[in-house]
Amino acid sequence: MPNSLSISKEHISQISDIATSYVQKDKSLLDHFIQSYYRTLHHETTNEIDSIDLAGMALHHFVLLKAYEGNRPQLKILNPIAEEQHFHSSHTVIQMVAYDRPFLVDTILMSLEDRGINVHRTYNTIMSVQRDDDGHITQVDSATESATSHLSLIHCEIAYQDNSELTELQQMLLEKVDTLDTVVG
Repeated sequence: MPNSLSISKEHISQISDIATSYVQKDKSLLDHFIQSYYRTLHHETTNEIDSIDLAGMALHHFVLLKAYEGNRPQLKILNPIAEEQHFHSSHTVIQMVAYDRPFLVDTILMSLEDRGINVHRTYNTIMSVQRDDDGHITQVDSATESATSHLSLIHCEIAYQDNSELTELQQMLLEKVDTLDTVVG
């Protein structure tokens, strides 16, 4: 029986249709990614965000996932503009792809709190990703359990930060994840 608190399959399909209209390649893979990416998202969250923005957020995270090489987190912090990222937000957005590990989301949130930065929304999904010998993604699925063999995709919306502060914020978060790996690793 489907979880009545999760986003409907029809809504996910609508989001996927929008996102796949932006790309020429990997349409099927992107569709499957979006189906997995939003499968556990609470329906109230999606009611607060336009489907076009949800499509752009997922597409942007998909691009980060494709760039992830496994040795260091892919992290992007931006003040999204619809014309550039296909979504917009009045908040600064943090998107990360990293191998799943204990305390990753907690580390990000505590680091932001330590700097006095308000967090407005956080979404984390764990995915199983298969790649071919050349490193290209061949399959993505929602993971049913947390494991370091899976990837954590974190989307976090924080209080607006000036563009001049984003590089420093990104460096700080990467250093905190490095520290986490040293402590937990």
